[in-house]
Amino acid sequence: MRTTRLRELTGGAWWTLAVMVLCMVALGGGGVVYTGHVVDRQNRAEREAERRAAEVERQNDRRWCALLVTMDDQYRMAPPASETGRRVAAAMAYLRESFGCPGP
Repeated sequence: MRTTRLRELTGGAWWTLAVMVLCMVALGGGGVVYTGHVVDRQNRAEREAERRAAEVERQNDRRWCALLVTMDDQYRMAPPASETGRRVAAAMAYLRESFGCPGP
């Protein structure tokens, strides 16, 4: 069996070889571009999901604020007499601050 050397290829064979190499390079480049596009879309979707989750968390915190502010204001106006009441009042004050509710 005789192997063909590049110098022995005819014009048509060179053309065929060039087209094949060009197609392989194009397919490889297209794969890289498509993969980059898909990864970018996934990253954008993840950022959007994180943004939505943070917004939901902020909304939930704001819903708790109405209750926490009411209870904390009451505990500040009339401090509890028992140790348990003082611990509850301290917890309400801490939660009010940690949720970012309006201060007294």
